[in-house]
Amino acid sequence: MERAVAWEELSLRLANPNMLRHSLAVEAIMRRLALDLDMDAHQWGLAGLLHDIGVERARDLAVPHAVMGAEILEILEVDPTVIHAVKVHHDPDPALRRRSIDKALYCANAAATLVVSAVLARPEKRLDRVDAAQLLARHRDAVESAGAAGLAADSAWRRLEECTLLDLPVERMYALALEAMCGIGEELGL
Repeated sequence: MERAVAWEELSLRLANPNMLRHSLAVEAIMRRLALDLDMDAHQWGLAGLLHDIGVERARDLAVPHAVMGAEILEILEVDPTVIHAVKVHHDPDPALRRRSIDKALYCANAAATLVVSAVLARPEKRLDRVDAAQLLARHRDAVESAGAAGLAADSAWRRLEECTLLDLPVERMYALALEAMCGIGEELGL
């Protein structure tokens, strides 16, 4: 599927502008990760762009949005590798994330959320005012403040840590995510 067609299909199914911006952020991160890991940037970008295509429809039907998204992508005849990555991008079972693209989407989704959260916590609310060291410090503080109880396995902080399965340290993941998102900062409104 061409990127323009993917954007059109996503735009038809998501009315929420914040969800569209989130999808753009995850797409940018996935493309950047693909370049860093010598993978297919187009395929990885599509997975990032389309990962939440089922959110609004799933809400209407009370089914998991990742499953609904995979069903929509099957109807659209999207690459099966992309479909699987979308289907497992929220699943807490790491065994289902078999391929690098699956692990990357799981992490990129969390990274986009955590970067935006850090940006919105700052008075100027701009991507170019946050750096990877600040993101890592927030990450460590969140993990530390969870204390002995620990963070829930499905927290964004823990999901991002799965980047180590791609041989990417957490700090590098934040740096790549921030670089990717800064590249489209205007589109993200940040």
